[in-house]
Amino acid sequence: MVLLLLTSYVYSQEIVEKRIDSKLGEVVIEFDLIDNIQLFNNYDGSDIIVRAEGTVQTPIYQLKEYNGHVLIKGYESFDANDESNPDKVCSIEPNYTSYQIYIPKNRILYVSFIEGNFYSENYQGDLNLKVEDGILKLNQIVGDTNIQLNSGSVIIHEIKSTKIDAETNLGTLLTDLADETQIKDSRKLLKPHANPSNSLIIRTILANIYLYGSKG
Repeated sequence: MVLLLLTSYVYSQEIVEKRIDSKLGEVVIEFDLIDNIQLFNNYDGSDIIVRAEGTVQTPIYQLKEYNGHVLIKGYESFDANDESNPDKVCSIEPNYTSYQIYIPKNRILYVSFIEGNFYSENYQGDLNLKVEDGILKLNQIVGDTNIQLNSGSVIIHEIKSTKIDAETNLGTLLTDLADETQIKDSRKLLKPHANPSNSLIIRTILANIYLYGSKG
């Protein structure tokens, strides 16, 4: 295991980059309030890389091997006693940390946070997302994906060869996927696949779900 830390300052942004060389098969990511996570695959070796950018304070997080998995854990929290909190709550663009995270292919990934957005494109590996409030936007899932979201939106593009089980309690489900065997209404979609390469399970409460098939 090798851990590398790099801190730099660009204009008003503070950037903290860490990386760890690990062969462990599971990665756990735990944050509270964030701006966003951008998830990528690292195609060069077994390094897990985290690049955090903050505009108000230096990002504080851990990257380490812990109990048989790699742990990425943030320590920035919302201070209820901070006098600036009323303005922060009403701010259109809260000054939370954004993260770019690079994971080697075919790892099992668990991501949880309270508030923020999540983006991935062509990510290869099993992905488990548990979020209270945010926008989750994925492009072309490769692997088994399980999403739990309270409020916000789930938007997934370029879906193909995927078994789907998606349902929202109080939101709306919209899709352009067409299949005679699917069961669909405005809140539920059950789409089997004869030979699925991927699976997608989504459960939301207030959040809307948007699912779009591959155009290729």
